Amino acid sequence: MLSITAKKTVAVFKGLVFLLILYLLQTGVFPHLRIYGVAPLLLPAGVIVIALLKVGQSGGVWGITAGILCDMSVGDSPLMCTLFLGAAGLAASYLAQHFLARTFLTFITVTALALILLAAVQAAPLMIFARVNIRAVLPVAAAQTVYSLALSAAVWPLGQLIIDN
Repeated sequence: MLSITAKKTVAVFKGLVFLLILYLLQTGVFPHLRIYGVAPLLLPAGVIVIALLKVGQSGGVWGITAGILCDMSVGDSPLMCTLFLGAAGLAASYLAQHFLARTFLTFITVTALALILLAAVQAAPLMIFARVNIRAVLPVAAAQTVYSLALSAAVWPLGQLIIDN
């Protein structure tokens, strides 16, 4: 039987607040601060923070939640971010539970991997179906990955502040 406790309710509320803060920054602030024409993605970093800091296998659920928000903001293809961030959150949660340390270095490494894979997932349909040359896609993907990763460094302490307390 599912038991809903005050502690679980507060933890869910904190997770939602954390993801909503990142969503508002990703959709409301950073589209106006584009670098090389790209806006950063903060929600993938948020999923990794939650997956590393939360005990258990809840990273997939938080990944799906963040993915829905990300799909609403990106608008490329429905469910792309939802499926990807759900899988990334589940994988990061599992690895954190069994293998990974819960440190900033681990966070930034796993976030970098997630952002690189997300850029590849975003670029694949363009290259396959629209026959866009990889030389046209690669600079945009690299700029978005680097910009997102640079801002992800600030997501870690924010996540520790909100999620850990």
